Amino acid sequence: MKKILLLLVALNLVFGLTILKAQDCINYELGQEGIGTLSETFGVSLADFDGDGWLDVVTIDAYDDIEVYFNDGTGQIDTNAYTLGANRWRFGVQVIDIENDGDWDFVTAPFSSNSYGIEVWENNGSGSFSLKSDNTANYSSGHELAIGDLNGDGYDDIFFPNSDKVGVYLNDGTGDFVDNGQELSASSPESAVLFDADNDGDLDAAVSRGFPAKFFLNDGTGHFTEAQDEMADDTEGVDAADINGDGYLDLVFAPWYGYIEIWYNDGLGSFLPGDTLFEAGQIFSIDIELRDVNYDNLPDILTDTYILENDPTNPGTFIVTSNYLTGSTHDFESADINNDGFLDIYKGRFSSNDGDLVYYYQPGTLLYSDTSLCFGDSLFIGGMWQTEPGEYIGSVGCDSNQVVNLSFYEDLNTNVMLVGHTLTSLAIGVSYQWIDCTDSSFVEGATGQSFTPEVSGDYAVILTDGPCSAMTECYTVVITGLDKLNADNIVLYPNPNNGFFVLKTGEYKSKLSFDITDVMGNVVYQSKDVGQNTRIDLNDCPSGVYVLTLRSGNSIVIKRIIKQ
Repeated sequence: MKKILLLLVALNLVFGLTILKAQDCINYELGQEGIGTLSETFGVSLADFDGDGWLDVVTIDAYDDIEVYFNDGTGQIDTNAYTLGANRWRFGVQVIDIENDGDWDFVTAPFSSNSYGIEVWENNGSGSFSLKSDNTANYSSGHELAIGDLNGDGYDDIFFPNSDKVGVYLNDGTGDFVDNGQELSASSPESAVLFDADNDGDLDAAVSRGFPAKFFLNDGTGHFTEAQDEMADDTEGVDAADINGDGYLDLVFAPWYGYIEIWYNDGLGSFLPGDTLFEAGQIFSIDIELRDVNYDNLPDILTDTYILENDPTNPGTFIVTSNYLTGSTHDFESADINNDGFLDIYKGRFSSNDGDLVYYYQPGTLLYSDTSLCFGDSLFIGGMWQTEPGEYIGSVGCDSNQVVNLSFYEDLNTNVMLVGHTLTSLAIGVSYQWIDCTDSSFVEGATGQSFTPEVSGDYAVILTDGPCSAMTECYTVVITGLDKLNADNIVLYPNPNNGFFVLKTGEYKSKLSFDITDVMGNVVYQSKDVGQNTRIDLNDCPSGVYVLTLRSGNSIVIKRIIKQ
């Protein structure tokens, strides 16, 4: 590591480039080697081909066949190859669901103009493949294909840099690809990335090439127009991500031999030159990926041999980690191979003696927690607001990650059924508190699923489940058939009194309630359950005139009280 740092300092003095300090916040370890030892690997792509929940790999044996290696269910790749299509020269390979049937197929790029065209290999759903077609882009040669829905019909299409042009091949919905007639000019194109550069909802494209790279805008139908030339020069790989957190996708180019270049999106569909990065001097590079490796919501840079961390203290600047991925390669791909939630790296080696390599991410300290949210709430972790239950990972420091098992309480059912005078909440297994909507006061003792009001009014119920609560709409209840009060039968004695007196009502079928107010309208006494003879104590009230209001439904009797 000291030698690398000294070389970086020396190069900075000569070239005036951006120096990147070393750091170990992103750590990979070689976990498997010797996959495909007798083949030179050109292309690599990862997907769960057999539907067992573990990622498998398809590789291109440069001058012979296609090789599929299945995950053994522990994160290790079985080295027994399932081979297809022998004796054909191919270069790149990309997974694609050609018919939207839920399983992963793949397409390959012809290596030579003497080869067949793009090959479409269809999965039977269990990881067995058959050749569907091999005549798209016939007599063309190229390195990589880019896959995406170019015309907005819901099916993935093919964007293929080849020879001295770029071809656009649209999926007809059955997995057959039709040339849309475009031949975009791009001398010696190498690879491409599809991304929405101008935030208009369709996929645009950047193409790396031996000459300056190019950028093409999509009109939404799969028809592209050259929008910018003279970007990064002499590049092999390209990828897109929001490097500096401004909301626009930027471009990062990997050199054939030279320095990594960043081009920033100006938000208007054009790109401006940014930093030139270097990893221990000028390097030979074939591929590049921008991935948030350490879950800090910033895309990091993965190359054939080096890993650069996006500096969380200054987004858009990068730190060279001490990771070094050995072995020559023409392609690699990152994905979670061992199902631990972190990105691993499958590196295809261009060697007839040494097989492919798998590097596993080492996450450091994992802090586990369980979090339950109310329905409709969300939690920001892993770089985005999470609204669904599941396990999510977020960065909490250089060498630590938080693993959150997120769950949600069920949505509270706020529907209420009114039958006769009885209100019943349709929510089950929660706590209930009925309220009077007139003043939002709790109805004393009304904590059951059903509630029968004693007086007409508007009522609702507050539902509570753990930390979550919701209130229903107010429902109007009209009480009919209550006894009508007879003022002649309502007696207060003694009256006047010294504060102690009796309210005599006689016999009524319905419950009676009353309140007593002073001359200013302030309630000084009340009762919601009145018997035939109710003793009342106003001893703490000053002498004066008070008003007793007795109620039975909508029937009211008012009596005056004199306290001496």
